[in-house]
Amino acid sequence: YCNGTKQKINAIAPSTKDNYLMRVDRMNRYFGLYNKIDFKNISIDKPKKIKFKPKPLLRETFIEILNTTTLKSRKVFWQFLGQSACRDMEGCKIRKSHCVGIDENAKELRNFNDPKLDRIRVSIYPEEGNKLRVERETFVHKDIQDYVLNRLQSIDDNDFVFHDYDNAETAENNESSAFTATRVKMIENGFKEMDERKPTSRQHRITIHTLRSFFIS
Repeated sequence: YCNGTKQKINAIAPSTKDNYLMRVDRMNRYFGLYNKIDFKNISIDKPKKIKFKPKPLLRETFIEILNTTTLKSRKVFWQFLGQSACRDMEGCKIRKSHCVGIDENAKELRNFNDPKLDRIRVSIYPEEGNKLRVERETFVHKDIQDYVLNRLQSIDDNDFVFHDYDNAETAENNESSAFTATRVKMIENGFKEMDERKPTSRQHRITIHTLRSFFIS
C-alpha cells in the first residue's frame, strides 16, 4: 500500500512490458549485441492480459449521452460511432474521399447530389488502432444522414468529415475531454453507471470507445 493511502500499486501492464522489450530489442540489434545469441533458447514470460466482461451500453444511456452534450456536430459524431461500430480515432480520421454515395442497389454514384442516393458508405482503412489491420466498410445511419450529407457537399475531398481540426489526434483529444465533461453531468443526473470502474484499475467501464459497443448490443 502507498504511504497509508490504501491505494495498491498497480502491476506493470503487459502492453507496457512489450513496449519496453521492443525498445531494448531495437537498441541491442543496433549495436550488434544479438549476433551470437541463439533465440531458440530465450523465452520471456508474458502474463496474459486480464479481460473483463464489457459493460453493455443501454439504449437509455446512449440517448442520454447524446442529449447531454450540447454541440450538434459532436452529437452527430458520437451517434455515428454508436451506429457504425467505428472506433473514435478511426472516426476522427474519416475524410470526404473515404465516403461514397450509393443507390438502393448498392451501386456507387458519381456525386452526393444524385437524386438516386440512398445511403452514404464509409471506408475504414487499416492502421494503428485497427486490431485486424483490414479495410472494412460501414454506413452513415439514416438518422444522421441529412446532416452528414450537407457536410459532404460543403467540404473538399481531403477535409475531415466530423471535425475542422488540422489533424485527427487533436480531434480525438477534444472528443475525449468532452466525453469526460458529459460523464460528470450524467453522474450528477443520476446515471451512476457512468462512474463504474474496472475491477483492477481506475479506468471507467464506459468511455467514448464504448460507444461502438452499442452497435453490437
